[in-house]
Amino acid sequence: FTTPVKAIIAPHAGYIYSGPVAAKAYAVVSRCIKDITKVTIIGPSHFVSFDGIALSSAESFETPLGEMKVNHQAYKEINNMPEVLYFDKAHEQEHSIEVHLPFIKYLKKNVTIIPLAVGQTSYLTVTKVLAKLCEDENNLIVISSDLSHYYPYEQAKKYDLQTATYIENYKSSSLGSNDACGYVPIAGLLKMAKDNKYKIIRIDLRNSGDTSGSKDSVVGYGSWSFHK
Repeated sequence: FTTPVKAIIAPHAGYIYSGPVAAKAYAVVSRCIKDITKVTIIGPSHFVSFDGIALSSAESFETPLGEMKVNHQAYKEINNMPEVLYFDKAHEQEHSIEVHLPFIKYLKKNVTIIPLAVGQTSYLTVTKVLAKLCEDENNLIVISSDLSHYYPYEQAKKYDLQTATYIENYKSSSLGSNDACGYVPIAGLLKMAKDNKYKIIRIDLRNSGDTSGSKDSVVGYGSWSFHK
């Protein structure tokens, strides 16, 4: 990894299941964390259905390691987009963003966060939002997503390997809801990565059968880094 990390994809399940896969992604981030001043965390809304991309009106998010300030200045840069709205209900129970916060806080105490919950929207909308936020070179993008859900172990491995191939070949339009719960944010990042010629590196690809669970019905996890 000779160039700085612009973005990562990492999972958001319970730490005993997906923590090792996410930790490997943050180990890569640790090498360039000194230059990062803000982190955009974008994950799917699991509990609330809505159209667009939800901002949070909270001043900060609490973590076991202390509070993390929400960057409302960065929000202003995207709040004029019609698909972007303040909608706290989307954030109230959402774990896809919160799971990542201790990793980030551990690496850098004073970094600010830009939490975005994705509802029903096009991946091209995500690309537009990310492109605007990435005008700041010091903004790291974290796409929060697990992969396949509840297939038997061997079947899940095949599905997730196919999804990994889509990701590593910038195939935004090939991804669907069966491939990853955060397929829309992933596809949005892939479009931006292709436009900007980012190099994609696979860091890890496993499932809950490898980490801490039954092999009868597993959830897939993968992590990737994106470099200029």
